[in-house]
Amino acid sequence: MGDRLRWANQRRLEFAGYDSDICLGRLLPAVLAQHGRTGPEGTDLGVPLTQVELGGLIGAKESTAQKILRDLSARGLVRTGHRRVTVTDLPGLAAFADLGPPPSDEGQA
Repeated sequence: MGDRLRWANQRRLEFAGYDSDICLGRLLPAVLAQHGRTGPEGTDLGVPLTQVELGGLIGAKESTAQKILRDLSARGLVRTGHRRVTVTDLPGLAAFADLGPPPSDEGQA
């Protein structure tokens, strides 16, 4: 429980100064890195988070989280379902959230 609270607080500190849509765009890859499960449609968050919980993690209301998820879905970056978010275009989401390209495995032995 303490680890989760520290993780959430760290995310809030990292998101200071960003609009809510960018914050959620940055949160989703962070959750994927810890819990993500790859499937045929993309990478599922791996944890059943409600829109209220997603909003809470970025300091936004449920209605804001709903609007952002609709926008990300319309852009083809995510798919949503009941307590489920699947990232369908991780490079596109990273570009949207201004995260830069994911680290490459090239040159590592």
